[in-house]
Amino acid sequence: MEEVQLPSSLIEICKGIFFSCKSLKTIEIPKNVAKIGGFAFSYCQSLGKVKLPNCLTRIGKYAFYRCTALPEIEIPKSVTEIGDHAFSNCGSLKKVRLPDSLNTIGVLAFSGCSALKDIVIPRGVKEIGDCVFYCCESLVEARVPKTAKIRENAFPTTTKIIRY
Repeated sequence: MEEVQLPSSLIEICKGIFFSCKSLKTIEIPKNVAKIGGFAFSYCQSLGKVKLPNCLTRIGKYAFYRCTALPEIEIPKSVTEIGDHAFSNCGSLKKVRLPDSLNTIGVLAFSGCSALKDIVIPRGVKEIGDCVFYCCESLVEARVPKTAKIRENAFPTTTKIIRY
């Protein structure tokens, strides 16, 4: 199964629903979905394109864990929380756009995203938790609000932190 057509009436992507669906290449989440449950797309190693809806508010823990073919993700303006390990070990992830609405980024949320070169943390985020960008060896620059607390090992030691 390379592509899935989900019903437009769907309001939540359940925990683990596409877990380890190795042939899934593209997914468009219906416009009424507000939450993506934990492990929903974990280990979908061929998943290269994800379109998230504008009413999405929460991305659960491990939701896209080890989606190794995913090159970019744009988090919609409605999202307030990204769970622990949500995008961990997405080794091809080069581009992440975080919305101003975001206030919580879970522990190790983007750890192991070895292709990620830069990131802008939105002003709504008050704290960058432990090891959020752990093992992101290519992360050269991170723009972080002056008001945000940076926890231990949030970024690699080689990452240049620019406060704004």
